[in-house]
Amino acid sequence: GQILQIKPEALQNKRQLTQVGIELIGSDSLHADTEVMMIASHALGALGVQGISIDINLPGLLGILCPEAKNNPEVQASVRNAVSQRDSASIRRLPVKQATIIAEIIETAGVAETSLQALEKLALPEAVALRAVINRLQQSCPTTSITIDPLEYRGFDYHQVISFSLFAKGLRHELGRGGRYRVENETATGFTIYVSHLLDL
Repeated sequence: GQILQIKPEALQNKRQLTQVGIELIGSDSLHADTEVMMIASHALGALGVQGISIDINLPGLLGILCPEAKNNPEVQASVRNAVSQRDSASIRRLPVKQATIIAEIIETAGVAETSLQALEKLALPEAVALRAVINRLQQSCPTTSITIDPLEYRGFDYHQVISFSLFAKGLRHELGRGGRYRVENETATGFTIYVSHLLDL
C-alpha cells in the first residue's frame, strides 16, 4: 500500500512511498521479534538482494536511561541532538544522572559481537535479550551482516523494546525497517520494505 511521510528521510526526498511488509500480532516474545527479522532477510535474499544488513536498535532505552528528559523539552532536545550526532563528549556534559552510561553506550555501536560484548560489560539487562536474538539470527541467516546501534531512535517513535533497519549493498539509505509496537490492545512485531528502494537495486 501507499504511505505518505510527513517529513522525508535525510538521504532521499521522496514523500510518497509504496510499502510491503508483515505483522505478527499477539506475541511479545523475542522469538517473534527474531522471526520477522529472519523472514525479512530470507525474503530479500530470495529476490536476489546482495549484501543484506540488519541494524538492531533499542528505541526505548534512551527514555529509561534519561528520565529527566521526560517532562523537560529542553533537556530532551539536548539529549536527542547529542545522541543523533553521536557526540559522546557533549553527552557527558549534559545535566542527567546517567550521562556517562549514555555516552558509553553510544560508543558501543557497531558490529554485533563487538557491540554486544561492550553492552554486556555495562551489565545492561537488554544485552541478554540481544544476545539471544543475535545468536538465532546468525544461525538462520549466516550471510546477513548484523550491527547494533542501541540508542538509535529516529523513525522508531512508536516502536518498543526492539526495532531494526534493513540495508543492502548498492543502496545509500534504508531498504526497510521494523520492530515491536502495539496495535490497539495487542503487541505486534513486523517490518516494512519500501518497494521503490527495492526497485532501485
